[in-house]
Amino acid sequence: APGSAFRLTGVVGSAGAATLAALHRRLPDRILVAVLPDPNQAQAVEADLDALLGEGISHIFPQRESLPYESDEPHVEVGGLRVEAVESVFSGRGRILVTTVRALQERVPLPSHLADLRLTLKVGDTLPLGMLVEILEERGFQRAPVVEEVGQFAVRGGILDVFSFGAPDPLRVEFWGDDVESLRSFDILDQRSTGTLREAHVLPVDFSSEEASGTASRSLLELLPSEALLLDMGGEPWAHVLTRSWEHAGRVYAELRDSGMEDLHPPEELFLS
Repeated sequence: APGSAFRLTGVVGSAGAATLAALHRRLPDRILVAVLPDPNQAQAVEADLDALLGEGISHIFPQRESLPYESDEPHVEVGGLRVEAVESVFSGRGRILVTTVRALQERVPLPSHLADLRLTLKVGDTLPLGMLVEILEERGFQRAPVVEEVGQFAVRGGILDVFSFGAPDPLRVEFWGDDVESLRSFDILDQRSTGTLREAHVLPVDFSSEEASGTASRSLLELLPSEALLLDMGGEPWAHVLTRSWEHAGRVYAELRDSGMEDLHPPEELFLS
């Protein structure tokens, strides 16, 4: 369930990748994010997944090779791998992303047409129902009398049902006028509510890679649906790693400002706190 954790002990060597592959086979439509302590271990797990599941199911989402406020990323390949990983998720080809704790925290530049594709709905939002229908159709969703599979949406009065890729259950959006009054997940078989939500994310079914140019900075966590499963595959406690990165970025930023440098991105534009 959201916010819950489950620990599997005694997993050594490539058993972690085998467990991840088994979880993917059990939940083929869920997005799984394997989080490793460092890039070398991430690459090893991704290689194991290729051997177990075949190529194209898993993708590396690498961390920056440069430190905060160094001039530029030294390897163009890093940016290319990030874009490839995000595109694989949004196109439905990829289901597993392999990354590091630091890469989760980093806000990285991505093409605007990718960075802005995740649609976020919140209770209390003002969004006319007709506009939401247009947005879903632009993102490749098909209108149907009743939602029966991923990629469909249905409208009945002031209620819109949509089944987004990566979600375990479809989403029911209930409107009061132009305001989102409630968000609920529901069982696709009996249409009964399975839970209430304050916020939900909808990923596109299809998109064009030739849309507007420019870049936007997002963290991986700001791109994925809330139903994605994060798998901690060993290493230091995340809180320690994230705090260390955040504090280091703050110190470097302060030192550079004190030395007279201007036009610097503040730490919150480069990292999640």
